[in-house]
Amino acid sequence: MNFPFLDMNEIAVFALILIRVSVILFMFPVFGSNLIPLPVKAGLSLLLTLYLTPIVQVNPQSFPGTVLEGGLMILCEAVMGLTLSLIVSFFFAAVQVGGQLVGYQMGFAIANVFDPVSGGQMSILSNFAFWVTLVLFIVLNGHHIFIRALAHSFEIVPVGHLYAGRSIMPSMIKLSTDMFTLALQIAGPAIVALLLVNAAFGIVAKVVPQINILIVAFPINVGMGLFFFGVSLQLILASMKAHLDEWERVLHSIMTVFGA
Repeated sequence: MNFPFLDMNEIAVFALILIRVSVILFMFPVFGSNLIPLPVKAGLSLLLTLYLTPIVQVNPQSFPGTVLEGGLMILCEAVMGLTLSLIVSFFFAAVQVGGQLVGYQMGFAIANVFDPVSGGQMSILSNFAFWVTLVLFIVLNGHHIFIRALAHSFEIVPVGHLYAGRSIMPSMIKLSTDMFTLALQIAGPAIVALLLVNAAFGIVAKVVPQINILIVAFPINVGMGLFFFGVSLQLILASMKAHLDEWERVLHSIMTVFGA
C-alpha cells in the first residue's frame, strides 16, 4: 500500500531525531528514573522531536542506502545522546559525592536511604543535596539551557553524522576533574571541621577516660557536619549560575569535537 503524502526521508529524519532525544531524556537525572512513568517519558520525547524536526536541516544525500549504513546512523545518534546525558549527570554527581563524603565523616555510613532516582542506596545528605540542586537547576532555567543545547547539537553534529577524528577524552577528563573539585569544595569545610572535632574528642578520651566519647561525640559531629555542610553548600549554590554557564561551554566544546 502506498501513501503518497508520506515522505520516507522525512520519516527517517524524524526517527533519527527521536533516537537522540529519547536517549538523552531517558538518561537524564530524575526524568530517567522510575519516578516518571514510561508513557510520560515517551510522550515528552515525542513532543520534543516534533518541535525539533521542522528546524533541523538535513542533507537528503546523507540518508542511508543500506541497512548497515542505517544501523550506523542510529548508533551515531545513540552515542551522541549518551554523551550529552553523561555531561548532565556529572553536574549533579558533584553535589552527591560531596554529600556522601560528609555523611560518612559524620557517621551516617549505615544511615543510607533508598534513592528512587538511581535505584540504589544513598547517604541522607547526598540525597538532600541532590534535590536542592535539582530545584535550583530548574529555578535558574537550567532545563532551558539543556533544551537549547539539545537543539544546537543538531547544528553542530548533523543527524546521522559523528566525527571521531579527535578524542573527547581531554574534555571528559577535565569534566571529571571539575566534578571532584566541586565535590571537595562542598565537603571540604565540613570534613576539616569534623576531623578537628574528632581529634579534640580523642584528646578528651585520653585525659578523661570515664566519658563515653561515642555517646557524646555523635550529636556534636552531626551538628557540626550539618552546619558546615550547609554553609559550604550555600556558597557553592550561590554561584550555581556560573557553574551552569561553564557546563554549557563544556557541552558546546564536546559537541564541536563530534561535529569537527
